[in-house]
This record gives sequence, C-alpha cells and structure tokens, in this order.
Amino acid sequence: MRPSRFLAPLPLLVLLLAPAAARATFHLNEITQIMVAYNGDDRIQAVQLKSLAAGENFVTGASINAYDGAGNLLGTGGTFAASLANATSGARILCATRNFEQTFGITADLQITNVLPVTNGQVSFETATCLVNAIAYGNVTVVKGGGTPAPPLPTAGATALVRVIDDATSPFCPLLESPSDRFRLTSGASSHPLTFTNNAGQSVLVSSTVAGVEPSPLPAVMRVAVSPNPASGRVRFSASAPGPARLRVYSPQGRLVWETTISGTGRQEFGWDGADRAGGRAPSGVYLLQLTSGGMRKTSRFLFLR
Repeated sequence: MRPSRFLAPLPLLVLLLAPAAARATFHLNEITQIMVAYNGDDRIQAVQLKSLAAGENFVTGASINAYDGAGNLLGTGGTFAASLANATSGARILCATRNFEQTFGITADLQITNVLPVTNGQVSFETATCLVNAIAYGNVTVVKGGGTPAPPLPTAGATALVRVIDDATSPFCPLLESPSDRFRLTSGASSHPLTFTNNAGQSVLVSSTVAGVEPSPLPAVMRVAVSPNPASGRVRFSASAPGPARLRVYSPQGRLVWETTISGTGRQEFGWDGADRAGGRAPSGVYLLQLTSGGMRKTSRFLFLR
C-alpha cells in the first residue's frame, strides 16, 4: 500500500489549514450592539459581539477599547483573560459593566469599565496586533475602522446602535465596513425591547422604564450619492434623510458653493450645473457633498471636471 494515495498534496493541505490559521489570528467577531447608557446612567454600558465563523471563541488577550472622535485612546474597558466555551458560528459574546449585570441580572463574558464615550466616539474589539472591528458614531473626524460614522449615540432611555448587516467572513484586519450603512439607532421599549445575550446563551430584554415615554421606531437611513463621478457639466445628487436636512457642496478649498433644503423623508433628486453661489463657474477639483440632519452627517466626494 503506497502512502502517497492517502496523503493530500502539500498545496491542498496549505489551503485547508490557512483559513483556520487566519481566523485564529484575526478573531472574526463583529460588534453588533453598543449601548453607552440606560435611562441617562452612563455606568450601565454594554457591547455585544457575534462570532462570524466557528472556532472564534479563542479571544484571550483581546480587548474592548474606547476612542474619541480624533482617534485618541480614551481607555481599555477590559481584556479577555481566557477563551470562551461556545465556539459555534453566530455565538454571542457579552461585554458589559457591573452595573449592567446588576440591573438586568445577567453575567457578562467580559466585565468592562464604563469607558464607552457617549454621543460621539468609537468602540473597538481588538488584539495587540489587530484592530478587529471598530465602530464610530457621531462627530468623528478620524475613523479608526474606516467608512462613515453611525449616528450619534444618546444616553436617553434604552438606546443602542444595532447592526443590521453582517461583515464578510474573510479574515481582514480590520473588518472593512461603513458604520453608517450597517448600524441603526434603535430604542428599546416594552413592545420592541433590545436583546443582549452572553456566550452561554442567556438573554435579557432591555427597554426604557421612563414613565410615559415610548421610544420612537428605527429612523430612516441617511444616504447620499453623486452621478456621474467623475462629472463634467451637470451633476446629479440623490439624498434621503429621516427628516428635515441640508444638502451642501463644498469646493476643494472648503468653501460652500451650493446648498438646498430637504423638507421630508424619502429619496430626493437634485441637479447642479457647476455654478457657485455668486453665479460664477466652479473650477475643476475634488468636491465634498454633505448631508446633515438632526446631528447626523453623511458625506460623499466627487471629481468635477470643467
């Protein structure tokens, strides 16, 4: 019996082993929920993680970190001292403060301090060598994980940023995404509470206890687009916002050259012929299209050619 019949070729072995090694290196766990306060109490904070592949329970040494809008480290909430038991794909991992555990009667997989920034900031799940997943929200100028920040995260009621689109399962570092596209600002109420789950599968339902307050449902998505890009002559803009908004175009030098008001919800179309506010002709260059509504902001850059 020849051993060569029963041994896989070396290249095949490399391909079979590479994904597991990559997952072990990058820890394919994404952030799915962030809550920075409960009924105004910022001692009650939580970060929910989700495993994107099997075997992602080896989290020893990984941390929950907090950054400000300029990308400066505010502090480490906590670091995993050991691996977790549930290694299945889709397993949840709960990182929460002691006050969260006591308020809702659940044991977190990682107890963290209340370092998560309120309203504006960034939260990450990372190792010493990899910024695995970082989520920016509010007024952030240096985005750690790339993309556009999600809406500001307030402290009122039971409000959280909730993921609605998963990351890909390819082992990139960091996981590439735009928080504004994949997260929604959501308020938990008795009719539609937030759910937080630990690695053992225990869950708690979180809703506001403020009397007479029923949090509003999920707001509409903010979107803005330019067509064509690059553009020459007339440019088409499309935008949608959850309420009244302003759509502005800034020149390469940062000057406001065009603006309009969006009064309602739903997608709306606009055109720009390349004239500035004084009626002159705007020069060629990279322009910024910015949509703002209720503290939220969405931007897109485009090349305008004369």
